Amino acid sequence: ILSALEMGRRIVSREIETQELNNPERVWRNVLSDITGLDHEIFIVIVLNSKNRILKKSIVSCGTVSETIVHPREVFRAAIKENGSSIIICHNHPSGNLEPSKNDINITERLVKASKIIGIDLLDHLIVTEESYCSLRETGYID
Repeated sequence: ILSALEMGRRIVSREIETQELNNPERVWRNVLSDITGLDHEIFIVIVLNSKNRILKKSIVSCGTVSETIVHPREVFRAAIKENGSSIIICHNHPSGNLEPSKNDINITERLVKASKIIGIDLLDHLIVTEESYCSLRETGYID
């Protein structure tokens, strides 16, 4: 049964990854299979090409029930290695609360500054749950 579920998850993930990630809902749907059922936070980086198609998606940090620690060098490592044009970052809130914490806002600000120095655009930072998402770009934390 577990093998069948995993095969289904991989098929759906493969179909989703060929889409253009041009809005937060598509990003949320893309990472939904990665966060479903987790009781701890994870931090995901999606590296995109110039047409906003996925070059690589990776989990760069696993945390506790209420936080994950991430450093700009881990976030941009894959983007530099894959010659990405931009990135979207996501992390889950297992509590179901979509409100960005002070730490969420601070790391977003640090990553925006780093993206400008490196020359790889940070398109968005999504806080995701199994039910919904919060885009920090849409809420004004990213210009």
